[in-house]
Amino acid sequence: MADELRGIQSQLLGDVVDHDGGHLFGVVQAARARGFACATAPSSTPTGLAFFPADTSVPVRHLAERTNNIVHWTELPRGGHFPGLETLALLLTNLQTFRRNVR
Repeated sequence: MADELRGIQSQLLGDVVDHDGGHLFGVVQAARARGFACATAPSSTPTGLAFFPADTSVPVRHLAERTNNIVHWTELPRGGHFPGLETLALLLTNLQTFRRNVR
């Protein structure tokens, strides 16, 4: 399965992804080169982020705040990349809290 995923990554991203999962900088550069836009100006849209400790990526708040209006940031005690399947109650509670705070 892991080899199959690496093959898909290589097909999608070319040579910017290494066999350890890739380098973010290279992925961003490849996306820009292929015409994908990256946010350059801050958004005024209220944004919430939930971080699950077993997820495959780790958000960095000061970087997220550069282009997003972060109004809700939660570091949850458990869960991973598929929180709707793994920790549905935590996810829903977090979404409800975000919605209440944005209103």
